Amino acid sequence: MITSNNEIDELKEKYLDIVAIKRIGTYKQIAEYKEKSVDEIKNKYKSINSFIASELKIELNELKNLENSVLDKKNRIDKIFKNQFSGNDDRKEGFGSFEDFYSEWYVKQNDQCYYCKTSYMILEQLFEEPNPKLKSAKFNETLHIEQIVPKDGYRPENCRLACSLCNNAKSDLISKENYKKYFAGSMERFLSDLSTTNLKNETY
Repeated sequence: MITSNNEIDELKEKYLDIVAIKRIGTYKQIAEYKEKSVDEIKNKYKSINSFIASELKIELNELKNLENSVLDKKNRIDKIFKNQFSGNDDRKEGFGSFEDFYSEWYVKQNDQCYYCKTSYMILEQLFEEPNPKLKSAKFNETLHIEQIVPKDGYRPENCRLACSLCNNAKSDLISKENYKKYFAGSMERFLSDLSTTNLKNETY
């Protein structure tokens, strides 16, 4: 039985750690996590949800409510996994597991562009359908992984998050220092005004 707000918050974080960050969702993954055989795991847990509930020390009927309460955050982490990690061998080699990538690097970036300091939340609002203030077939609200020095690859110390506008404008033509000095402030003001005022930006 969940009894306090602190306990609920702890359970939410642990649920997200298991399901979204460690990305445990099959019997094989559970077996690797618990260092048991797949047959042992199947004999012990009737379902994946049974395993999750057991790890959280809650009843199965409590698990559904917990899942619903963190759905938005789980979807956000799933989107980060899909857009910025899954299927990219260079990033996996540079960062290690998704757990390392997310917990040890991504969260330290404050979910904002390194250059213009615009948050993901504001970018999402600016690109939001059906009436986006920024509309493009090429760009979206995704924060990209910018390699500060492209030739140095996807090492954590060489990477920062960058919005699609800054990432495209800087490309590999402008150094980090020059982009921050000459362009980042202007981009920050533009996106801030676009999100908080009636600034028009009709390009279509």
